[in-house]
This record gives sequence, structure tokens and C-alpha cells, in this order.
Amino acid sequence: MSAPNENGYKPLLRTSKYQNPVNYTMTPAALRARKPYFWKNTIASIVLFGVVGGIYFYSLNALVQDDFGDIPVPPISDDKLAELRRKRDEEKKADH
Repeated sequence: MSAPNENGYKPLLRTSKYQNPVNYTMTPAALRARKPYFWKNTIASIVLFGVVGGIYFYSLNALVQDDFGDIPVPPISDDKLAELRRKRDEEKKADH
């Protein structure tokens, strides 16, 4: 691991040769190496988040519009409905 610093504490993170060992900031060499890719990465990130956000918005919008009115619901008698509700209530009480 790393040796203790001037205060006698061992650093929590291992420093890279591209980081300042005192405050873990990037060295000027690392900043220069990343500079040509900054705008390309920014644009790619915006496009990626836009596509994912668009898919998410489209999916939610498509689900909200469906009313399920075309699905036939079989008729059920009042006695059967009361029995199903009683069973559901019993299961809820058993879970708690």
C-alpha cells in the first residue's frame, strides 16, 4: 500500500501516476491527454441520455394511453366476488 503522509495518516485511495498524491486532482499531463476528447464525450453523453430519455418517455406515454377497454371481463356473481375479497383480506392479515 502507500506510505503514511506528513500527518502520519495512510491515504485512503491509491494514487495513480496521473494524480496529485496530496489532493487526488488530475495532473496537467492527464488534463492535456483528455482535452481533445472532452467535447466529443460531452456530445455523445447528451445524445445517449436523449435516446434513453426518449425511449423512457415514449414507453410511459404509450402505457398511459392504453385503457384496456378492448379486453373482455368475464361476468362474476356477487357471491363469488365477496368470497374472493374475503380470501384476499385473509391473505393480507396472514402477511402482517
